[in-house]
Amino acid sequence: MTPATVQAIKDRGAAFTSAPIYWPNETFEPPADASGNPRPFVWAEIRGLSSEIRSIGTSGTHWLRDHGFIRFHVEVPSGEGSDQAYALAETLAAIYRIASAGVQTLAPTPAEGGEGSDDGNWFAVSFGVPFYLDYQG
Repeated sequence: MTPATVQAIKDRGAAFTSAPIYWPNETFEPPADASGNPRPFVWAEIRGLSSEIRSIGTSGTHWLRDHGFIRFHVEVPSGEGSDQAYALAETLAAIYRIASAGVQTLAPTPAEGGEGSDDGNWFAVSFGVPFYLDYQG
């Protein structure tokens, strides 16, 4: 996956201001309010799936398409119910739903809830967003 693809995905995520998004290989510290109570956050995965040649031309003018998938996990403290997690997931999904700025994102998968951590402190609602990027190479 190209650095430009990853940056375009992150740039789109900057529009989500309801909770911090942690991207792969970033320093992670679960957020807390002023009293030390845990706050919601999102962790994201970006996966490359395949690449294809879209047109043939002279060297450097081929059109290529990279396919991938972004997986978001919206984490809320356990015991606080699932409403907030599903609401945050829907807000984030709307930002990526069928949009083309840098990368073309498609329809997000339906969100699903479950345990968010091995220690039992988090409840997660997860969903995925398929994407592709066309470029010359």
